[in-house]
Amino acid sequence: MTTQSKAVATQQKAVVKWKGEQITVSFNDVKTLICPPATDQEIVVFLKTAQSLQLNPFANEIYLIKYGERDKAATVISINSYLKAAETNDNFNGFEAGIVLRDSGGKLEFREGSLILPDEAEKLVGGYARVYRKDREKPFYMAVNKAECVRYTRDGKLTRFWTKEKQP
Repeated sequence: MTTQSKAVATQQKAVVKWKGEQITVSFNDVKTLICPPATDQEIVVFLKTAQSLQLNPFANEIYLIKYGERDKAATVISINSYLKAAETNDNFNGFEAGIVLRDSGGKLEFREGSLILPDEAEKLVGGYARVYRKDREKPFYMAVNKAECVRYTRDGKLTRFWTKEKQP
């Protein structure tokens, strides 16, 4: 990055509305408080995303996550932000979500919520959600395989988010 483009990047900011007030999130806020290892370019993209979606990182609506210097940063939108957006739609009619467990015989159990007992941890294989809309006959349904979601570092270790102590 040239000196000139770095100067432009460090002047970037996001202005978002939060509970009726304008909140300014600066490049320096992200670099010092939110995600110090992020590159200038990653911070600029994060700020533009936060502003365009009107999401406040200080209210945990949007995150910038980077596990290591060599890894790419990821902008993550919180579940509460998605729910807030859904609830503004007059046709939104609720949702159901849960986990999928597989027993030793291969039978799947779809359990509402995220409660899992310590001895069931190895049985967790995925999750699901159904979203209901008043203007649709059937709910939108999605199931995901845990293996598709788990992330690893370059050395093949689980990222911090996926370590045992961070799991339900």
